[in-house]
Amino acid sequence: MSKEEEIFNQRLKKIEEIKNMGINPYPYKFDQKNHANEILEKYKNLEKEEKTKDSASLAGRIMSLREMGKASFGHIQDVSGKIQFYIREDQVGEKTYSLFKKLDLGDLIGIEILNASKNLGNFFSSGKLQVVKTS
Repeated sequence: MSKEEEIFNQRLKKIEEIKNMGINPYPYKFDQKNHANEILEKYKNLEKEEKTKDSASLAGRIMSLREMGKASFGHIQDVSGKIQFYIREDQVGEKTYSLFKKLDLGDLIGIEILNASKNLGNFFSSGKLQVVKTS
């Protein structure tokens, strides 16, 4: 089996696992209200560890992932730019975090940012996660 076939089969297996979780890996809609550049501009003056009182949502392609137990970091890129996000199991729940751990670079996701804080650069906490499309 070639490397490409192996990767393809791994992706198919993940899609089946997502379906078995009761989640559609190809949903029809995600309510995107913002773009990365709008969020970065809106929160650029946010003080370290200050929390926002509103929410934002964006969809884009996963460009990087760093898992660390029950918390993870990553970058999502849309047509306007790239933004870093942070997701924790105790914030999104076990099912959503399990879904997140099955995602790969290049997958399209939608995230809703709730009570965001800015610790290092453009760093925002995710409140909800939805697969837009798995590759």
